[in-house]
Amino acid sequence: MQRTRSVIGGEPSPPINSAEMEPLIGQCSEELGKFHFDAAREVVDTFRNRRQPVLVDARDGGWHCLLSAVVQLTQVEKTYFSLAFLLPRAFFRGRERSNYNQIRTELLHGADTLKAALAETSPTSETAHRTDSLAEHLLRQFHGYVCARIDMMNFYERLATIGTVKGMSSEQAFMALMDIQQKNTGTFHHPQLSPLDTSFTYEIEVLSHLLQCQSDLVKLRFMPSLLHLKEAKERLKLWLKGTNLESSQLLTTGWLGLGSAKKLHSHLALCVWMQNFYDLLMAKFSLYFYDALVRQTNAAEMKLNVASVPLPNFLTKFANFQRRHDALTVCLILNRDEEPLGFAGVGYHHPEKYVTEGSKGLADTYPIIFNQPPEKPPERLHPSLARFIEEARDAVIGAPDRVKHLYDHIKDQTFYAAHIEGQLYLAVVFLGRRQERDSAVISFFAETLGDLRVSRIFNSLKTAAKS
Repeated sequence: MQRTRSVIGGEPSPPINSAEMEPLIGQCSEELGKFHFDAAREVVDTFRNRRQPVLVDARDGGWHCLLSAVVQLTQVEKTYFSLAFLLPRAFFRGRERSNYNQIRTELLHGADTLKAALAETSPTSETAHRTDSLAEHLLRQFHGYVCARIDMMNFYERLATIGTVKGMSSEQAFMALMDIQQKNTGTFHHPQLSPLDTSFTYEIEVLSHLLQCQSDLVKLRFMPSLLHLKEAKERLKLWLKGTNLESSQLLTTGWLGLGSAKKLHSHLALCVWMQNFYDLLMAKFSLYFYDALVRQTNAAEMKLNVASVPLPNFLTKFANFQRRHDALTVCLILNRDEEPLGFAGVGYHHPEKYVTEGSKGLADTYPIIFNQPPEKPPERLHPSLARFIEEARDAVIGAPDRVKHLYDHIKDQTFYAAHIEGQLYLAVVFLGRRQERDSAVISFFAETLGDLRVSRIFNSLKTAAKS
């Protein structure tokens, strides 16, 4: 096969070799791994301007196919991290997916073409053989990376349905994420693609810890949810380390060593969403385990600690609603009617110190784990709340968004309750009669349930690119 070289100033340019291409690909990967998309393109453009080919054979064509794919990647990676592929515009969303599919096809075609060309001819030297083999290998490595990206795009599209009727659960999302990780492990392991592999791994790990934390919070598992929050925070810091984000915009060490997340650049909407998800789980953790945490400090300090966590601040929200609308109580109550064991309370407990037998009282069967105002425990309301929650459990079967309403004309009290998740219910009690569809109450329930069920944060994936 005749090898025709590009001509610069009348002289044939030297062939492309692995010695110059490996560091070039490594530099591009480094920039992409730090979200420096324009810098990555500039690296390739500078090299290509020095080596603009006139005619090349299949061997040189493999390298130029790779460089062309990297240039395209610098553009489509922007849309990936901006979450533009999830915008509710069918044509635009399909185009972004099509761009990745096109790059994947070009990379595979380039690798197969080069492989066929190598089989037909003998290399002119050992160096040429290594160069040709490396070109094919890197084409397939980048093909693996693009396939992983497409898998994650499909995953985020499914993730945005959590909380909807046909959506998957957090547990199902975690299992799907682990399948993606297992499927793509080792598919782009070349040392020069290490920054891309590392970035992809951190993305998976951050999200997996957040999903596992959500599952543990549903079951009120104090220590596992705390550990997953800590792991998610550490992975998030490592993922963003060395990027073009300012240091003040990274997670800061704070309450419980977890810290709070600052707003990031809008073109990294995916990172912003990850931090918002983290913030929400931090807020849930501080609400669900309020009784356990406040015992380590005092109510005033607890308010300051919780205030350091970005929105949503459930403690402030519950307090404002209770004062503004003069509610007797706003509380979280468990329905443990089918549990055989007594209630040991929220927080961490030694496995051998759980209550294992004995008759269960009202506090064991329907324990209140949070109430507002905290200085007035609703002891006199507890029996009525317990009966009402039992009725609410049956009422919400098949209608998870329904808010159960009851007016007790004997005690002149109005009860509202709705199922949050697991065994947990949100209840509000007023003195006097309130309408079933009281707009303030229904709005409070809708917003609070959307946050605590994490359906709103997942649905926000579709609009995150606009913010």
